[in-house]
Amino acid sequence: MTEKTIVKPHWLTDMLEDVYLADQIGIARPTSTAYVNESGLNKWQRIEQISNECILMKRELIVKIGYFQKPQTPGSGIFDDYCERARQAGYRWVKAGKVDINRNGGRQS
Repeated sequence: MTEKTIVKPHWLTDMLEDVYLADQIGIARPTSTAYVNESGLNKWQRIEQISNECILMKRELIVKIGYFQKPQTPGSGIFDDYCERARQAGYRWVKAGKVDINRNGGRQS
């Protein structure tokens, strides 16, 4: 995360709760809120997406499948490759329901 990232109180506890809801969950990811201005005008749009900036992985997942590696599939990113390896090992990822990180310091302009 960068210095402009804002998280709410108890964000880590909330992510830990979500990743340990079930044995097959290996990764928890928060939503990420940002404000974009694609028009160049003063019209800012709030977008929400699943974040790759802040992820929580179980230690047992890392022990089982290892660390991040160069992607084996052309065009896929490191995190996409890791999620696929986790899926193949029987794990899945969840969106941390209560956790939202703001990537631009809450500013809309």
